Amino acid sequence: PEYPAKFFDKVNNRLIGSENVITQTVLRGFNTFIIKTPKVIEAARRHFNCDTLEGMGLENQGGEGSLGAHWERTSLHNEIMTASDIRESVFSEFTAAILEDSGWYTIDQTRTEKFYWGKGKGCEFISKACLSTLKFDEFCQEKAKPLCSYDYRGKGYCNPEAFSDNCKFSEIYWNGDCKIAKYADFKKGYTLGEIFGQESQCVNSTIYNNNFKVFQANDVSDTSRCYKYKCGTNIVT
Repeated sequence: PEYPAKFFDKVNNRLIGSENVITQTVLRGFNTFIIKTPKVIEAARRHFNCDTLEGMGLENQGGEGSLGAHWERTSLHNEIMTASDIRESVFSEFTAAILEDSGWYTIDQTRTEKFYWGKGKGCEFISKACLSTLKFDEFCQEKAKPLCSYDYRGKGYCNPEAFSDNCKFSEIYWNGDCKIAKYADFKKGYTLGEIFGQESQCVNSTIYNNNFKVFQANDVSDTSRCYKYKCGTNIVT
């Protein structure tokens, strides 16, 4: 895509050319546009704990309206400005940074939301993602396997999607969010003893309560489940 000079330098009262905003590289085998403005670079280096990052990648797959027009899904997963709807989308420091760098906005940074995807994981999270030998928790390997989401908020299945650079991750399915109590009602009563609500999270486990009925045949074989939890010293129950 072509980027017109619409970023504004408020200090010198002039438009900034695209050569100072964007560059292009090959990232994980895909031609990728990189936003290289100051606050975006600062946010990327801080979030991923990688002092050599030269910016943040834009979406490198899809058609018009997606390619080069949103943040890269593999790097920023559920950021609100990735290319398609995703559960628990977040207005993060990355979108705040590019708005501020554009010169047209002043951002109240206290209004950004906590964003955990890849946080502190280092340079390989961006350069290699699911191809890294480090096996980051954000990605999974076995296609269609029932699995908790990376943040253990809910239940999903390990699959790639249109913008994931062939990487697979567990995306929470429509009634698999452990934090939403009404999803228990869908199965007519706490299947296998699962508990949904704000004090619950997903657990990858084979444990279940025999006193509760099975709603579907695959409920027992699916080993991602919602249970109420609490944390103590050196123990989670």
